[in-house]
Amino acid sequence: MISKVRIAATEKDFSHSDICNILKFAQERSQQNVRNHNTIQQRNEIRKKKFSNDRKELVGFDFDKCVVCHLFAKKSACGLCGICSFYVDAGLWEWIIDSEFIPKGIQPESPIIEALVLFAMKKIFEFNEF
Repeated sequence: MISKVRIAATEKDFSHSDICNILKFAQERSQQNVRNHNTIQQRNEIRKKKFSNDRKELVGFDFDKCVVCHLFAKKSACGLCGICSFYVDAGLWEWIIDSEFIPKGIQPESPIIEALVLFAMKKIFEFNEF
């Protein structure tokens, strides 16, 4: 087709070296196209495996459980159960099960034992008076 267009425009046909150069260019372009296709397929396979692994992790994750201990139901807006929330609010951060969990803010001083018991009754057991 290119040859017909050239003949119509210039009334000359391609020389042998022109045809060789065009074929070489077409072959290089075709090879690059195959390489690009293979690269895209490899990248998509990697993404597919990562997506599959992420999905498996999320399927096994219970969104109703505490984000720290994963044992009890969430009771606070930050995703903590009553016990973990009590530990954070009472300043007993060293008692938190998950050592990688870092509460936000400044650690308050631990209250005296009587106040701690009353605070535990309210936070963990939801008793307002004793």
